[in-house]
Amino acid sequence: MSMDYKSLKIVVIYLVSAVAWIVLSDLLLKYFASGMPAADLSFWQSVKGVGFVLFTAILLYSIIRKNHNDLTSSERQYRELFTGNPSPMWIYNLSNYRFVEVNQAAIEKYGYSREEFLRMTVLDIRPEADRVAVIEFIEKIKKRQDNSGHWTHRKKSGEELSASIKSFPVTFNGQDCAMVLAIDITERISQQRQLEESYRKEIELNEALATHIDLIRQSNEEKRRMGEVLEKINNFVLIIESDGSMRWANKAFLQFSGYSMLEIPGMLAVNVLLNPDVQNEALSNISAALNNQHFFSGEISSRTKKGEEYWVHTDISPIYDEEGRLDCFIAVQTLITERKLREEKIHQQNKALRQLAWVSSHELRKPISSILSLINILKDTEDGPEKLECMHLLEECSLELDNLVKDIAKKVNVAEDEQPLV
Repeated sequence: MSMDYKSLKIVVIYLVSAVAWIVLSDLLLKYFASGMPAADLSFWQSVKGVGFVLFTAILLYSIIRKNHNDLTSSERQYRELFTGNPSPMWIYNLSNYRFVEVNQAAIEKYGYSREEFLRMTVLDIRPEADRVAVIEFIEKIKKRQDNSGHWTHRKKSGEELSASIKSFPVTFNGQDCAMVLAIDITERISQQRQLEESYRKEIELNEALATHIDLIRQSNEEKRRMGEVLEKINNFVLIIESDGSMRWANKAFLQFSGYSMLEIPGMLAVNVLLNPDVQNEALSNISAALNNQHFFSGEISSRTKKGEEYWVHTDISPIYDEEGRLDCFIAVQTLITERKLREEKIHQQNKALRQLAWVSSHELRKPISSILSLINILKDTEDGPEKLECMHLLEECSLELDNLVKDIAKKVNVAEDEQPLV
């Protein structure tokens, strides 16, 4: 309710009451004063006038007291609204910018005591760079041109905060002042900046993704093709984690070894790659290569899940990520079991033949020497018993030589396992 409306209300009440008193008192006096002497009539008219004054005085007193109580109650409510407001509020003089009143929220938020506030101006809680703009803003408040804005305030500790303010021109203790409501929006501004930064980064990422979408598609296509190649080639391909455990194996390895893809991850690579019975040196070499991130190449013996031995030529290479850190190892194996068996067979054959050659050379020399000696004797011997004896001995030596040759042939066939030499 505005002050003009209240004033008009008081005037209207007074006029209505006064007119009603005058009209009603005249009617009553006229009714009761019929035939009354002039002196008595004059007396009652004076009583009527005094009564009017008393009535209006009582009426005015009641109205003024009620208005005063309303003003007092309103002032108390406004003061409680000011002092108890959870947001910082203060009143400052528009001429010298000095604080003339602050609420408890402002004291707690800015760290100054009430006495310190009342010795300061509103410029003291602003950064030096904002003071000219603050003065210009105050001039607009005087002209009622602007009453809000976002400003940077400074606490007693030196910490700065962002505040949204509302300023209202008021008259306080006879001074032209402005009442300010300040709302701390530091966190909101920070969140807004974070959202803006996140949005900016999202735009950049989307642009980068759009720019490189073809490369990503090509990379995915290459990976798909590489996956198909690894699954279809006959070589065994295994991927080993940097800690030496298995990550993956291709279909060729799984089908040959008897392992399933569910068993492979987490197994130690050396347990999968090596035959523990015969691979001490290979175990040391592969372990050193994995620990030192080196390349390994060699022929090793392995076992299937069922324990069947097989041989493979194995190449193990370290794989690094874009930042140069070890990602994994890749092992490529070629099955060489048949070749290793042929080599072992040839080795055994050669060994047997060398032994046969050594033995046979000594045993053959005896009958050959005898035959040569008998031939020399025959050359100088005439026909007769002596010649017949030499011929008999020559026949026996020939039979012995023939038996030796047959025995050697038999041993060679056994060494070759009745197969021609490779």
